[in-house]
Amino acid sequence: MKRSLVASSEGIKRAKVALKRQSLTQKALAEEFAIASWTTVSKFFNGKPVDRHLFLEICERLDLDWQDIAAPFLAEEQEEKEISAEISPELAAIQRNSLCARVALDPYILPRINRQDLLKDCLTAIRRGVVEQKRRVVPILGAAGYGKSTILGSIYDELVQAGTAWVGLVRCNDLIETAETFAPEIGEKLSGVKESIVEIAVRLHSQHGRGVLLIDTLDLVLEKRLVPVLRNILLRLLECGTTVVFTCRDADFRDFFEPYHESFAGFHESIERCQVPNFNTEEVREAARAFCQIELKQTPAGATNFAQKIVSLSTDSKSLADITCNPLLLALLCKLFGEDGNVPEDLTVSQLYQMYWDLRIAISRKPRADSRRIGMAKKNLCLGLAALMYHASEERLRDFVYETQLELDEVEFLAYEELFSDGVLQELGADRVSFFHQTFLEYAIARYFVSTPEGEIHKQQILNHLQQQQNAYAQYFIWSVIRQLLNLVNVEEFHHIANSLEIEKLSPFRTLVFASVSRIEPESANVLLKLLPHALQLGDAYQEILLVAAAGAPNRHIETVWLVVLELLRETQQTLINKAAEVAGELLARVPTPNINPMEQALTAVINRDVQANSNTNDIGTKAFGTLMKNYIKTPKIWQKGVDENVLNSLKASYFSFGGNARAYVLQLYCMPDIPMALQKEILMLIITQPVSEIGKEKENAIELLQRLLPDLIASGNSIFGNSWLEALYAQLPKGWDVIQATAVGHQAVHQPELLAVLINKLLQKNYSPDDTQHLRRHYIAVTEAIKTGASSSVASILLDKSLIDIPNNRLSTISSMIREIVNQADKT
Repeated sequence: MKRSLVASSEGIKRAKVALKRQSLTQKALAEEFAIASWTTVSKFFNGKPVDRHLFLEICERLDLDWQDIAAPFLAEEQEEKEISAEISPELAAIQRNSLCARVALDPYILPRINRQDLLKDCLTAIRRGVVEQKRRVVPILGAAGYGKSTILGSIYDELVQAGTAWVGLVRCNDLIETAETFAPEIGEKLSGVKESIVEIAVRLHSQHGRGVLLIDTLDLVLEKRLVPVLRNILLRLLECGTTVVFTCRDADFRDFFEPYHESFAGFHESIERCQVPNFNTEEVREAARAFCQIELKQTPAGATNFAQKIVSLSTDSKSLADITCNPLLLALLCKLFGEDGNVPEDLTVSQLYQMYWDLRIAISRKPRADSRRIGMAKKNLCLGLAALMYHASEERLRDFVYETQLELDEVEFLAYEELFSDGVLQELGADRVSFFHQTFLEYAIARYFVSTPEGEIHKQQILNHLQQQQNAYAQYFIWSVIRQLLNLVNVEEFHHIANSLEIEKLSPFRTLVFASVSRIEPESANVLLKLLPHALQLGDAYQEILLVAAAGAPNRHIETVWLVVLELLRETQQTLINKAAEVAGELLARVPTPNINPMEQALTAVINRDVQANSNTNDIGTKAFGTLMKNYIKTPKIWQKGVDENVLNSLKASYFSFGGNARAYVLQLYCMPDIPMALQKEILMLIITQPVSEIGKEKENAIELLQRLLPDLIASGNSIFGNSWLEALYAQLPKGWDVIQATAVGHQAVHQPELLAVLINKLLQKNYSPDDTQHLRRHYIAVTEAIKTGASSSVASILLDKSLIDIPNNRLSTISSMIREIVNQADKT
């Protein structure tokens, strides 16, 4: 069977007609439907060799019979002929092998979503190596399922399309034999010849110029013994002009390479990290909509409704938001709930995998007499595959099996085919089979531990093994499995395992923390309270784990994690206080408030911080207040669906303890439309007793608050602002308030021509008393603000009506300044 196919001239014409018939473009076919990369689609329509699988997919999407489109000659012959005419045989082999690796990097479930900002950042870093000839290693970091491989595939396409001298792409899915053989294994994977990648890169550089080596999923092979070996390889690759890019889970990167200055000694300054961000709201909406239309065949309206529903639910559920912002998990969510649209509001990642197992693996979707037997066979087959991969794993997780290892009866083979049809299993080539993602393999191994007699034995063996200090890091991958295991066992066994783990070590500590906030029982989060004293003793890394877990905890655990965060607000060192304040600010909007005042608790925790004697307590507290308020304001309010009055009272009581930034956020909160005017007046009457700070945002929000309240205050006539706009302008307040008063009055003058005329006339009058002298500056500020906010024409008209004879000479410069401002505003519009 031919590995590659080429479209004939007639086939290309028919394909273009099909594109037009479906109102598609080549770019849309690549990007919106994510069948293949843009490079592959371009090759298809230009008569170049395309991988057989992708060729068939393109034809299927265009509703064409591939046999009518394909040319009758071997694509490999044409491809080999074209390549060999231009480049060395070695580079030709590298290009072929890289293209094979590239196919596996396309998103397996979720349609491709363009992430141009991230792609631009990565390419900019790479360009510094290739074009500017600087030494560059570019780690692309992110959590599992965040689309690191997808972005690496896009990078490969861009580099090839840009004509980079050479681009090699290697996946680490079946490396390595030993750390010492890592360099020749990569070389063999890339070129087909077992030779050090360094020696290959030296030759490529000599023959073709500066190139780029792309390595996918480095975390699959990371171990402590590999770090110095990898450092030496990277250093030698940089010396020969090769730019290196690799993807890696961010936690693994941190755990294995810290301290970075040692792991990357000699080229630490050449490391330029690119962090893969969460999906933002629009990306979530776009991806969910595309999945429902393409995979579930929903109408555009139905797909849009489901996408909007999960965006809305995610606003009120942090645990659900953590799922939707992860491309892989979002795909599973859409696959499970896209058809009926009923998404559990407090869903966690572990629950999502469990539901996926129950609904897509343990049940056969095809209506037939033996569907129950097929469902059981699917479940048992997945457990068996997980067992095979686990037992083949030594220091790193083996994420595939060979088909030759499988002996399937008739029912098992039907189950096997259905698992491929459902996307649970995928082919890797060379008769290798894997689950659709490493995280699901970790979950399947955990299920093997709890669902089979053999698995139960191995579960106990591994738990006993991990209790021995020297073995805690021998199999680093096992901690992700243990985390899944802790969510599958009953609550009694959960606590038994929790008590047996060596929590002084970072990996067991992290595993237990995240498992405790993923379980269904609210009381399971109480484990965090037991771990808290250890974290305070063990340092920042442990405390940060607690904070990250607390931020993502579902609402059923919110009261417990709030207690943990309060303690960290009080006790954590200066290095983590901003992180603690950030998490506290987000949680404040989620903590139920019937019997407590969480804002008062948070403020008290910051005030009572036990900081080091040589630290500036006031400065730390001031910054923490600002961070706390910033994150509280930007987080949607879940329990009250608005700002709680108790929160406002606490903020008012502590207002003068805050710095300018925190004060600005407090005033922003009070300016929200659903805040009663009586409460707004209370805070205004309080803050005008003290000078305003020089922080611009505080002044802006004070202006907005005063502007909202002045009409009512003037109408009542029972405040320091008197019963007219001029009295409000002249009110004697502490330093800095004169500008705020004048600005608020100027904004009002835009809508009151009589007030505007009075302000200008007073400013330009010939004779004025000593009291008037004090007021001239305020008049000028008010008129200038009126010009800036829409009164340019009105001010110009009033000035044109003035006779120069009536204007004092010492006021001409004032008129000149006003005219310049009018011109400035005209230029802007």
